[in-house]
Amino acid sequence: MSALLLLAGVALAGDGPWTLNPGETNLFVGVDHFRFSGFRDGLRTKVDLGTEIASTAVSAIVTRGLVKGAEIEVRVPYERTRATDPEGEFCTTGPRADFCERSQGIGDMAALVKVRLLDEAALRPLSISLAAVFRTGEAYSEQRGRLTKLGDGQTDVGAQIALGRTGRLHKGWYQLSATGGYYYRFPHDPGPPKVPSDETAADLAVVVAPLRWFSIGALGTGFNKLDGTTVSAAPLDTLDGFAGLAGAQIKVGGKLALHTEDNITVSMGALRTVFAKNNPRDTLVVSLGVGMFVPRSAKRSGD
Repeated sequence: MSALLLLAGVALAGDGPWTLNPGETNLFVGVDHFRFSGFRDGLRTKVDLGTEIASTAVSAIVTRGLVKGAEIEVRVPYERTRATDPEGEFCTTGPRADFCERSQGIGDMAALVKVRLLDEAALRPLSISLAAVFRTGEAYSEQRGRLTKLGDGQTDVGAQIALGRTGRLHKGWYQLSATGGYYYRFPHDPGPPKVPSDETAADLAVVVAPLRWFSIGALGTGFNKLDGTTVSAAPLDTLDGFAGLAGAQIKVGGKLALHTEDNITVSMGALRTVFAKNNPRDTLVVSLGVGMFVPRSAKRSGD
């Protein structure tokens, strides 16, 4: 996960504690675009870049039901990040020759195995799941010292817990969910302090569908790195300058989705930074995604 930003799509497959039945599949393709033009150095000091940093990511997500109450999910993004004014003073006087050079390639790939512990369908008050997570940004690691970096360029392992509840409304449904996670990050520099430091993350979602084919929701997402330095004290002339930041960021926003009778969902949404520490303070993310649910084949259902 990036120390500089948290690029969180507003409509990912496999959100919440719910799992697919054996043999069922979710396919999802999403596009996220974000921009920011300033940092928060520590908690208070504002740093203006004099240019915008713009990024676009296309992500493919496949989720597959394994056995009853368990699923696997794989996410692969391709990202492109650039400075809109690479000839501006902030870029040309930066601490590295490639400080504002365009970065592109495979982003943070992830694999997740989720196991449902409690199920509302069994007359429980809510559903709860645990998940083991593996993610890696080694594909772009040599670019991690840039302002336009795709992330911290290392490998993480982590665990997530998710809670949620769904229910029926008069002509539709509702869905509430919360997810929290802890990630051990294999270091570029064992320190002390370790670079990058371990990380916690959380997501909240409240979605209401007044009609079965239309839903609207409120979202919150954030992360916090447990150790590190401030922007002004970071050695940004080194490859691990950004990775060593004690970064944190919270974004809030919303999404809406259209659901067809052919098991296709089209979703769109936006997130905006409301809190930042040693991270971009004005990030705006807009997202568009298409998902398709593929039920278990009739042949397999009869096995």
